[in-house]
Amino acid sequence: TDDIVIGHDSVDLNAGLSTTSGDIQLQATGTVTIGDQRRVIAGGVGTSLSIEASDINVGAGTAMDATIQNLANGSVTLLATSGSVALNQYGIESGSGTVLIDARSGGISTNVTAVPTEILTAGHVELDATTIGSVGSRLDLEGATSLVITDTGAGNIHLGQADAVTVNSTTITVEGANFGDINVALDRDTDNIAILDGHQITEARHTDGRFEYNAVVGDIRLGEIETGNADIVLVASDGAILDT
Repeated sequence: TDDIVIGHDSVDLNAGLSTTSGDIQLQATGTVTIGDQRRVIAGGVGTSLSIEASDINVGAGTAMDATIQNLANGSVTLLATSGSVALNQYGIESGSGTVLIDARSGGISTNVTAVPTEILTAGHVELDATTIGSVGSRLDLEGATSLVITDTGAGNIHLGQADAVTVNSTTITVEGANFGDINVALDRDTDNIAILDGHQITEARHTDGRFEYNAVVGDIRLGEIETGNADIVLVASDGAILDT
């Protein structure tokens, strides 16, 4: 295989980087930045594209040519070891493989305020962070089939789906009692998940989609939960489940 491995104090890509059949691995003790209209493309089937750095900045791609690409069943992993991940429009594109963005010590942000999505995929998406998006600039997915969110610290989460509902399973884990609000708009009209600070599930409408909520610390307070024929799983590891 024609794997590409780059390690440095910091990495600033202002040119394309691609392999036809291999993995790509970028590592830095500092920041990795990929410029606008630059491409990092791994080999697709059975390959991985991974970036590990203190902070990761992904520039803007286009609807036809995303910045980070690993198609077929290839995986994409972004790991911010001590900081945050910043995604611009059309930042990531994958096929049926897993997209994992881990910023447990920081947030996942975007400055996109209009419709263009940040993550295009036909597979599983996993997001670990203290904050995701913002009120005016939510993080948008397109085409994802399942979604796992782990809320690792204080701050709000604003996430949406730019197209019709394709997510058939959503799992949310909140590792503390007062980590902020969570808003997941899977569809602009029908499917919506709204959870207030303190595990108050005010609304979880997920049309025939499995919904799971895990509170590591604290009580879960129930509002409206509707999933059609799909499962509902609620776990309060160190608390109670209260019908309010």
